[in-house]
Amino acid sequence: MRITDITLLQAIEQLNFSTQYEKERFITIAIIKQMPKKPNQLETKTHKSTFGFVKCPICNSTIPEASAFCMYCGQKLDWE
Repeated sequence: MRITDITLLQAIEQLNFSTQYEKERFITIAIIKQMPKKPNQLETKTHKSTFGFVKCPICNSTIPEASAFCMYCGQKLDWE
């Protein structure tokens, strides 16, 4: 285990889930969000900026094109 893994586990333990199911669901969602997903292109450009905007593949929020993660749901984005 890495130091960051231990810190994450300690942080999860402090969240005080009411059931083991809630704790496991939280961990599963956190792991899934670290798997990069391709963002969805906007159908029309509605924002004026030097950067383009895309839609998050999970929450469908509009986010800047250069983002590594969705700033609303935390989904990791794949730009390759």
